[in-house]
Amino acid sequence: VEGAMWSEDIIQHMPIEDREEFLETLDDIVIAVDPAGSKGPKSDATGIVVVGRRDNSDGPGSSRFYVLGDATLKGSPTEWVTQVFKAAQMFNVRRIIVERNFGGDMVKQTLTDYAKLNPTKVVDASGMEFRFVESRAVQGKDTRAEPVVGRYEQGRVWHCPSPGLFGDLSELEKEQLSWVPKSRGGKSPSPNRVDALVWAMTN
Repeated sequence: VEGAMWSEDIIQHMPIEDREEFLETLDDIVIAVDPAGSKGPKSDATGIVVVGRRDNSDGPGSSRFYVLGDATLKGSPTEWVTQVFKAAQMFNVRRIIVERNFGGDMVKQTLTDYAKLNPTKVVDASGMEFRFVESRAVQGKDTRAEPVVGRYEQGRVWHCPSPGLFGDLSELEKEQLSWVPKSRGGKSPSPNRVDALVWAMTN
């Protein structure tokens, strides 16, 4: 789509068959939550995206990034919080990234309340509770996304679809290739999956 920040030629694919084995090769894995702005049939979806990072000897500026899962859904707070922790356990994430500006208190409180009621569902493989990290937006969506797009252009990002739950990245890619920021004349709705992707990769 003309004006979109991502183009098809910068999205590299590396399908993985053995998810567990691949996750063990990564240095960091996070899941980011972009909350829906409202409730009801016409509300946005809650963006939930998992990203991993692998470092190398050339330093942090040359790290590689792997988009691993998309658990985005439109649902009630109970439904999306259940989805977040299910995906967090499935992908062995280290941190849960929450946008602070819009609904940050609500999102963190929802996660915390769920954790109190479901202690066995909110711990990682080692039995430790997942850590929450709040991110505050001080720039527009397109400005926040630019460094992430830059990593794609540098060939440092791979999309890693995999068999099983949350392994389909096609809807995320559709959103990346079709979202045109307002600064470029776009009028498309808020990009929930893209927002979550940007928060995850930034963190």
